[in-house]
Amino acid sequence: MHTIDGDLVLPQRGWLELPPRPCYLRQRFQMRLQLTTDTEPVEIELEELKAQIAAGRVPPKALIQCRVLTNDEWWPMEDLNIFHKYCPVEHPRGPRLVARLERERARAEKEKEKQDQMFKEMLALEGAITEGTLMHDSYELADLSQIVTAPGVSGATRLIVLPSFAGEVVLTFVCVGSSVEIEIAERELSTWYASMAQSLAPKDNPELADRVVELSKVKKKKATLDLEQLPEGARAWSTFVSIAESAGDYTFQLAPDIAMMDGTGYRHQVRNGKTIMDVEWSNLQGDIPQVRLIDTYDEWCGLAGLS
Repeated sequence: MHTIDGDLVLPQRGWLELPPRPCYLRQRFQMRLQLTTDTEPVEIELEELKAQIAAGRVPPKALIQCRVLTNDEWWPMEDLNIFHKYCPVEHPRGPRLVARLERERARAEKEKEKQDQMFKEMLALEGAITEGTLMHDSYELADLSQIVTAPGVSGATRLIVLPSFAGEVVLTFVCVGSSVEIEIAERELSTWYASMAQSLAPKDNPELADRVVELSKVKKKKATLDLEQLPEGARAWSTFVSIAESAGDYTFQLAPDIAMMDGTGYRHQVRNGKTIMDVEWSNLQGDIPQVRLIDTYDEWCGLAGLS
């Protein structure tokens, strides 16, 4: 180590040297330090500057010039956060640093307000989906209770499939006479993602906004299944309803060593005379009534040419 003007101690080059840094890094972090108005500026490396500050050898009014830290202007050290971070003695912050910290505080506060507002909107959206009619409205689904009041309708059921990372699939089955009218409605984005994406899509990116709209479009297909196409013993709507009634609420109980299971959720509705069912299933496992009912629906769609 040797001394310059008796104040700043710079390290000597030893026998072990690190590989030279790229030229552009040396240029970007090239700094000049002037400890007092009576001393000449000296060049100093960033790590050495930190060490000298930590040793208490750099006063708050010392001037520093750096392309990165001061935009090649001469600033007092008290205006740099690096000085207050490493200095062993607490000093008042300089006016530039005070102003910068205030801007950062205001920006962080504004960002927090934005995040809080977004969180409230997400909660409201989730409530509208789970407890309201947002999904039914976006899929333009007729209410089952209204459907079953139509002439000739014996009953109706609806299965809503809720994958974790895809759009919902809504299957509606309406028994009219000796046939079942089947409608399948689906889209690529779930109601939650579609609603959030449409509200958050950047307005200055029309291509992305159009893509979100395209993925949010609901596609429907319909067919009619004659109950006579079903195996003998399963051709009566009442037989099917009895199967549906046995498939109540179901949630797979996780083992103690499993924190969560990422699966598919279901909502099932039945409207048949006095029978009114609204149940939910999740993470279906094994040979249970819920799985058998889904298999029945799948078979019906296949027979109707909707697979």
